[in-house]
Amino acid sequence: MATFGRIDVLVNNAATVAGRKWDVDYLSSEEYAVHTEVNFFGVLLCMQKAIPVMIENGGGSIVNIS
Repeated sequence: MATFGRIDVLVNNAATVAGRKWDVDYLSSEEYAVHTEVNFFGVLLCMQKAIPVMIENGGGSIVNIS
């Protein structure tokens, strides 16, 4: 914000696989929880910070990639 003064676009491309095979039957519930934390809450937190700034500046675009 200090450099550009606004946010026009937010692209969320959150993902983590921690170098392991990402199959539902392969992951423990703890590993699945870590992936969910990053993949869902990382995106959510970024949007929560960007949306108020975008609204204040008259709008913007958000692209979520999963």
